[in-house]
Amino acid sequence: MIQNRNIISLAIFMSLGLLGLLFPAVGASLPGIENYYNVGLSSSGIVSSLVQLGYALFCFAGGILGDFFGKKKVLVSGALIYGLTGILLAYSQTWGLSLVLFFIFGMGSGLIFIASNTLVIDIYAERSGTFLNIHHTFFSMGSLLAPIVVRALLANGYPWYTIFRLLGLTALFLGAIILSSRISSSSTPQAKYTATHASRLTKYKKVMTEKRFIHLLVIVFLAIGVQFGIIYLLVSFLIKVRGMSFGDASLVMSFFYGLILIGRLLCSYIVSRVSPHKVVLFLLFFLLITLTAGWLTTGTFSMIMFALTGLASSGLMPTLISIAGSTLEPTIRSSALGLLSMSGGLGGMLTTLVITNLADYIGFNTSFTLMIIISILSIGLFIRIMAAEKKTA
Repeated sequence: MIQNRNIISLAIFMSLGLLGLLFPAVGASLPGIENYYNVGLSSSGIVSSLVQLGYALFCFAGGILGDFFGKKKVLVSGALIYGLTGILLAYSQTWGLSLVLFFIFGMGSGLIFIASNTLVIDIYAERSGTFLNIHHTFFSMGSLLAPIVVRALLANGYPWYTIFRLLGLTALFLGAIILSSRISSSSTPQAKYTATHASRLTKYKKVMTEKRFIHLLVIVFLAIGVQFGIIYLLVSFLIKVRGMSFGDASLVMSFFYGLILIGRLLCSYIVSRVSPHKVVLFLLFFLLITLTAGWLTTGTFSMIMFALTGLASSGLMPTLISIAGSTLEPTIRSSALGLLSMSGGLGGMLTTLVITNLADYIGFNTSFTLMIIISILSIGLFIRIMAAEKKTA
C-alpha cells in the first residue's frame, strides 16, 4: 500500500495529464483518420464530438458515483476504461467500431477528470485554487507533448492509432499505482459529512435552484466549449483554410499548449492574491481578443495570436471549478462539479459539431467565427454574474 502523499498526488496529477494528451491527440490525428477511413471533415468531426459526449456524460455520472462509492474507485475505473480502449482502438478496422471506441475513450476521460479534480480539492482543501491550477498544469504538459508526439510518430511511418495505444498503456500503469495507494484528506474528517441518500437529493435540488450555480454552468458550457473547439479544430483550420503544412500547424498547437502550461502556473500564483472572478474575466477578454485577431489576420502574426489563445484559456476551467467548489458542501461536491464539468464537455461537443457541419454549407473559415461569437456571449454573462454577486455582497 502506497502512503507517500507526494507519490499519490503525482499519480493523480499525471492522470489528468492523460486527458491533456488525449484531446489534442484526437485533434492532431483527424487528418490521418480522414485518410485512413476515407471520410471528410464533417465525418471526422464526429470523432471529437463523441469523445466530448462520452467525457461530458461521465463527468456527471462519475461525480454521482464518487459521492456514493468514493472518488478513488471512480478514478481507477476511469483509468481502466481509458487504458483498455486505447489498446483496443489499434485493432479496430471499421469506422463504426472506431467511433464507439472513441466514445468509450471519452467515458474513461470523464471519470478521470471529475475524480482527480475532486480528490485534489479534498486533499488540498485550504488551497484548492492553487493546487487545482497545478493539477491542470499536468493537463497542459500532456497537451504540449501530444502534437509533438503525434507529429513524430506519423513522420516515422507509424499509424495514427499508435499514440492511443501508448496512452492506454500509461493509463493502466497509473491506475495500478492509484489502486495500491491510501488516500487521506486534509479537510474535515469524512465522518462529519456522512449523509443519507435523501439528504443528498435535497442538497442536489438546492444547488440546482441557485442562480449562481446555473450561471456558472452556462459560463463553463460557453467558454470551455470554445477552448475545446480550438483544441480539436485549429490544426484542421490551419491546414484547410490557411494552407499550412501539418508540421507547421502542429507547431502552432505546440506553442498553444506551451502557453497553457505557462498560464496555469501563473494562475496558480495569481488566484491566491487576486479575486478568482477578476482572473476569469481577464482571461475571457484576452481569449476574445486573441481569437479574433488570429482569424482576421494572416501569416506569422495570425499564428502568434492563435497560439496566445492557449494563454488566454489556460486558467478558465480550474479557476471556475475553484469558484464553484468553494461554496459546495463536501457531500455533494463531486456530483455538482461533475455537472459543471459535463457542461464544459457538452459545450465542446456542440461547438465542434456545429462548426464542422456548418463548414459544408458556409465554409470552414466562416463557421470558425462561431467561437468568436460564443466568446462575446461568455463575457457578457460573466459580467452580469459579477454585478449580481457585488449587489448581494
